[in-house]
Parts: sequence; C-alpha cells; structure tokens
Amino acid sequence: LFQEVREQRGLAYSVFSYHSSYEDTGMLTLYGGTGSQQLDTLYDTMQETLETLKNTGITEKELINSKEQLKGNLMLSLESTNSRMSRNGKNELLLRKHRSLDEIIESVNTVTKENVDELIRNMFTDEFSAALISPDGKLPKGIKL
Repeated sequence: LFQEVREQRGLAYSVFSYHSSYEDTGMLTLYGGTGSQQLDTLYDTMQETLETLKNTGITEKELINSKEQLKGNLMLSLESTNSRMSRNGKNELLLRKHRSLDEIIESVNTVTKENVDELIRNMFTDEFSAALISPDGKLPKGIKL
C-alpha cells in the first residue's frame, strides 16, 4: 500500500495500515493523508490495491519478510514492560490463556501462504465501513452517507 500510494503515485505523504483484534471480530484500518483534490484517486488506488491482493494473494517472499518482521518486533517488545503486559493481557482476553514467546513464534512459523491468501479472500469483501475526515466535506465518488 505504501509503495503504491506514496512511492509510485505520490498521492499521500502519510499512508499506513494496521489491524486491531477483538474476541469475535477484528478491524483492518487503512490511512492515507491527502488533499481533497487527490481524494478520489487515493480512494480508488486503495481499493485497487486490496482487490489485487485479494485476487493474487501474497508472494512467498512477502510471507517470509512478514514473518521475520513480526518475530523481530516481538523480540524487541521484550525490552518493554508495557509491551509484555499488553501482549499478556491481549492473550488472556482473546485466547483465555497465556502464550509463551516460544508458542507465539511457533504459531508464526506454521502460517502458510495458503493460510494468508484464504484469510485475505474472507476479509476483503464488498462490505466495509469507511471513515473520512475532510475540511470541505468532500467524499470519494460512489461513497454514500
């Protein structure tokens, strides 16, 4: 998303995504800060990027890189008491149990490209919510209140 929106098309200075997990649902958030004159193009580009990901899935290289980044971030988070407590709390709330670092790393290692591709197909549907903040109230074409 970052490479397509910012690096290739220059549509936004700031663009990122993140997920939030809850007990029985979750949320994938995409953010792009742009001017109202670029809003339609930015929105369409984000939609196209998700559609491409849904249709083609991820590459093995993307899977490997993502796993390594996730494990690296996990190791770095061990240096912060706040991060450890947050992870333990989320495990208790979402899984009803504590998971050791070894268990988490093993879970990450067992994820396959097929697992991720199936999750993408199930998550990226036409049913979604959009929140837009605009100083002039402009919405992308096709978005209704």
